[in-house]
This record gives sequence, C-alpha cells and structure tokens, in this order.
Amino acid sequence: ALRFRQLEKDRKDAIKSSRELDRTITVVRGVKRTISSAMKSLDSAHSWATYDVWTKNSIFGHIAKYDHIDSAQTDLDKIKSLLKGLKSQLANNNLSKMASFTEIDSTTRAVDFWLDNIFTDLNVRSKIRENQDTLKILEHSIDGFISRLGEEKNQIKRDIRKLEYEKEELVINV
Repeated sequence: ALRFRQLEKDRKDAIKSSRELDRTITVVRGVKRTISSAMKSLDSAHSWATYDVWTKNSIFGHIAKYDHIDSAQTDLDKIKSLLKGLKSQLANNNLSKMASFTEIDSTTRAVDFWLDNIFTDLNVRSKIRENQDTLKILEHSIDGFISRLGEEKNQIKRDIRKLEYEKEELVINV
C-alpha cells in the first residue's frame, strides 16, 4: 500500500510538471511568434531606411520607416516582458540576457528627421540591423530551448507511463 501511494504521488507530481512544462512551451512559442512579427517589421523598416538613404526629404519614407520601427519596438518590448515572465524556467539559459535590443530613441528620431542626411539615415539603418541580428540569434536560441522542452516533455510522458505500469504490476502481483 505504501509503495502504491508513493507511485501515485510520483505520477501526480509528474503530471503537474507536465502541465507546467506545457505552459512554458506555450509562452516560449509566443515569444517565437513575436520574434517573427518583429522581424517582419524590422525588415520593412530596413527597406524604408534604405529608401530614405537614397532619397532626399521624403517625408513619406520617413513616416513609413518609423511606423515599422514603432511596430517592431512594441514586439521587442513584448519579447522582453515574456522572457522576464519565464525567468525561473530560463535560469540556466541566457535568453533573457540576449534580449538586449538597440533602442532608437527620440533624440535619434529628431536628428534623423531634421538633419535628414546620409549619416543619420545610415545610423538608423545600422540600429535596425543590430536588432535584426539580435533577433536572429535569439530565435535560434529559442528554437533550441523549445527542442529541449519537447525532450523534457517526452521524458515526463515516459516516466508517467512507467509509473502507471509499476502501479498495475503492483496491483496484479498482490
């Protein structure tokens, strides 16, 4: 009876761990979707930044560029927030440290708008590229993390099946 109770307790603990892991996987997949969204916005912003480099006084290009930058910034902030929420699960990973993005602040925007020369345009485009590179590295790490979580989930499933088998064997052999 004691062994049966211990097996049942272990099974319940494994199921609880599995549910926690499912929640973590859901959040991490949300991070991955947000990275994809940010990458799309940054790709568009980069295209507009390139356009802005080669055209003079294009208010339309300037507005489009910063619209995409703002959209990407919203996603970048969301990524940071989601990774902070996963802090305990990420204790052994550098994912939250990797989410340090280059911000395009209001001073940079003002200088870019008012001076609108090749140097300010290239500076903004460089910051966009830095964020794209950071996101690519982060995305690769997230993929690895998702893979490890999946392996962990499969191991828990095997453990649950083993515990259930042991319980059945215990009942049959009594």
